[in-house]
Amino acid sequence: MEATMVFDYDPSNAMAQKVVAFIRSLGIFHERSLDLDEALLDVKNGKVEDYDNVDDFFQQHNLL
Repeated sequence: MEATMVFDYDPSNAMAQKVVAFIRSLGIFHERSLDLDEALLDVKNGKVEDYDNVDDFFQQHNLL
C-alpha cells in the first residue's frame, strides 16, 4: 500500500525548512516530483521543441 503526502509551506520560514530537511534526512520516504513540475523543468532547461505543424517537424529532423 502506498500513500502520498504533500507539504505546502512558506520556503522563507526557517523552521519549516528545518522540518522538511529533517523529514528528508530520515531516508524512509520516497521523493518524487509532480508531472507538471517535471514538464515545467523540461521547458526551463530547453528540452522542449516547438513546431508550427507536422511538416515543420519532419523538415527540421530531415525526415522528408
